[in-house]
Amino acid sequence: MSDRAAESPTDLELVQGIKAGDDQAFEAMVNRYHARVYSLAYGVLRNSEDAEEATQDAFLTLYRKIGTFDESKKFFSWFYRV
Repeated sequence: MSDRAAESPTDLELVQGIKAGDDQAFEAMVNRYHARVYSLAYGVLRNSEDAEEATQDAFLTLYRKIGTFDESKKFFSWFYRV
């Protein structure tokens, strides 16, 4: 087994997978950033149910707008703005 196979995919690899319709890539992206997005939402909303809803909305927006991501940029900076 190569070292590369043991590593997690990069954000760019996940983005490319999502753009190609790979549901597992989207699930991996959600798993990677859910806690961070939820924490940001909770910090603003101060309500766990609202924060969870906002987090789900954020990932839905990511899925719908992933085609606009410029792959030469940092993923999370783009996601935060979207």
